[in-house]
Amino acid sequence: MMYLQPIPNSDGSYPAPQSTPFKNAIPLTDEQAKMVVDYNGFVTVTSHEETIVEDFTKTVYEVSPNLEAWEAWKATLPPDPEPEPTPTLDERVSALETTKADQTDVDELNEALNMILTGYTGEEAADETGTA
Repeated sequence: MMYLQPIPNSDGSYPAPQSTPFKNAIPLTDEQAKMVVDYNGFVTVTSHEETIVEDFTKTVYEVSPNLEAWEAWKATLPPDPEPEPTPTLDERVSALETTKADQTDVDELNEALNMILTGYTGEEAADETGTA
């Protein structure tokens, strides 16, 4: 079960439903919680008392989309960015070649670092007699 703050934000939307109950929380069904999320909190919440047995009632909450407020809010959002164009075959090949060239540089750098760290100079080490 999910729970909703009983007071909406200043823009009329309700905050996202929470999984932990709290004081004065509005209990939501899974379907109602999904509606709150789907409409970015722009919903109308109404309640009424339902008699279970004599002298025992429960509060029933109904949630419905506030389409007018939701559409007005969406109209204030910036437009979606244009999708990145799909690279051509030549562009993909070029990118792969660049990556391969960059990897060659990395391999050479690793080799140089290994030589520095191991003290290898490319020449065979001389033994005690001075001969290689």
